[in-house]
Formats: sequence, structure tokens, C-alpha cells
Amino acid sequence: MKIAVATNDKKKIAKDFEKAKLCIIFDIKDKKIVKKQEKKTKNPCKDVKGCDAVICLNLKKKLYEKLFAKKITPVDTKEADIEKSVNLFCKSNYK
Repeated sequence: MKIAVATNDKKKIAKDFEKAKLCIIFDIKDKKIVKKQEKKTKNPCKDVKGCDAVICLNLKKKLYEKLFAKKITPVDTKEADIEKSVNLFCKSNYK
């Protein structure tokens, strides 16, 4: 499974997904991070192609619809810290 987050500083999830400068894509296997890839981006919605889910801060309806149309599951979180948020996702029952 691949999940993505958008960021500007590699530590916190970007408040505005579509204006983020960087996407971090995590490969998850058996509820653990097995690979992490950073991509500079000008268009996060395009650069998360191939991901199963995207973790967003304060997910807006318009972004939800864009991601859902691309068959990517949008996941809303209140946890801004990337590592904590991804680990919470890994511990969830999402498959």
C-alpha cells in the first residue's frame, strides 16, 4: 500500500495540500513503513497518482472529491506531525 502526505518542511503536513512544495510517499507493508520517497512538486494532486490514500490536514470537500475521483482514499487528520500521522494510519484497520 502507498500513502502520501504533502508538506513544505518534511516535518508537518501542509495546511494547504494543493500549495505544498513536497510530497512524501510511504510504502506500507504489514502496518509498517518499508520505504519513504520524497518528491518536489508543483502539483500534489498529480504527483500522488498510484497512491492508495492521502493523509490531509483539515480536508476540504473539493480536495476530497478530486482525490476520490482518482480512486485515492482521502484521510482527514488533526495530527500535523507526519511521522505520528503515518504511524497512526498504519495502526488503523485501513486496508
